[in-house]
Amino acid sequence: MNEEKTGLGRVYDSRTEFGVRTFSGGLKFPLGYWKQGETKQLIETRYEASRVETRIESIKITQADFTYQGMPHCLEFEWIYKESRRPKIIDHQTYTYCPNNGMVKQVKH
Repeated sequence: MNEEKTGLGRVYDSRTEFGVRTFSGGLKFPLGYWKQGETKQLIETRYEASRVETRIESIKITQADFTYQGMPHCLEFEWIYKESRRPKIIDHQTYTYCPNNGMVKQVKH
């Protein structure tokens, strides 16, 4: 859980194509009370070998408490990952999460 207690953040990533990276701060999945249309943005620090970088992660709730393919109480959110020094988007995804089913849809923009 991130320090703000607004979501889950990444801590460790060891995917072969990226190498070992660790993180602090950030926001990958919303937790707690969010409103539809609400956006939150956090600074993530990324540690990779001797390099330290900061990035901006933001989440926007696009749909809250809706039914997706017969599954009730789903949540759709947009996740954007940007460089902190300039507004270049590194990654942009829309996720749909449904209780008891997990992430059921992912759209890469």
